[in-house]
Amino acid sequence: MNIANYVDVAPYRSQLLSPAELDYFEKLPVLRRRMSYLMGRMAAKGALVQLIGDCDYRSISIEPGSFGQPVVRYGGQEPFEVSIAHDSGQAVAVAFEAGYPVGIDVETFNPTLYQTLIDAVPDSEKSWCDRTFDYYSQYSQYSQYPQRLLALWTLKEALSKVLRCGMTVPMELLSIADLQCIFPNHYRASFRHFSQYQARLWIADQTVLSVVFPRQTEINFDPFQKSWFSQNALHPMVDSFDLAG
Repeated sequence: MNIANYVDVAPYRSQLLSPAELDYFEKLPVLRRRMSYLMGRMAAKGALVQLIGDCDYRSISIEPGSFGQPVVRYGGQEPFEVSIAHDSGQAVAVAFEAGYPVGIDVETFNPTLYQTLIDAVPDSEKSWCDRTFDYYSQYSQYSQYPQRLLALWTLKEALSKVLRCGMTVPMELLSIADLQCIFPNHYRASFRHFSQYQARLWIADQTVLSVVFPRQTEINFDPFQKSWFSQNALHPMVDSFDLAG
């Protein structure tokens, strides 16, 4: 897994992008779209290099598939896959071997999306968001409720990337079965209709990140956690709530 920041990587775009990617990048008319594209490619290639051991980022090309999903082109083969997410000036990505599906999503709370989150999250899951903690107010000026709605949304979006269905399917299909605290700010989740997958969720103030991967595996997230939390304000949240009950 890897993280990228636009300010850090923009001057080196010709050293990071393949010819096809660079041509696409230069034609993007909007700065915000350029930022998300470049950060996403940098994060994805950083993760891929850790997996395949190739140091020349330009030899890796990440192109859109038929459903818009990122497709890795490397050495005439496609043995690797990648999941990319970007929001509010940062991008995250996870690279994995083909046949081992992983999905990632990162979001920062935006008040304009509050009603969308309210409509998207079912009442059975909102009960987790309703739980409040007096001690939390001393760490942050923000309400937990919007943040927790966003956390549930990122879990669903990460799962939709694994399933390659996007967020166009009924939200009930992406229902969360349970959500349990592992450590402060770090949660484990499972899904009602896709029990073969599990998820990890991290909350850092107004930014939330989720990763979904096969249930019968374990991933060492420690190096990634240290890097991600160092770039986001960290405030403790400790809770465990069974959504399936």
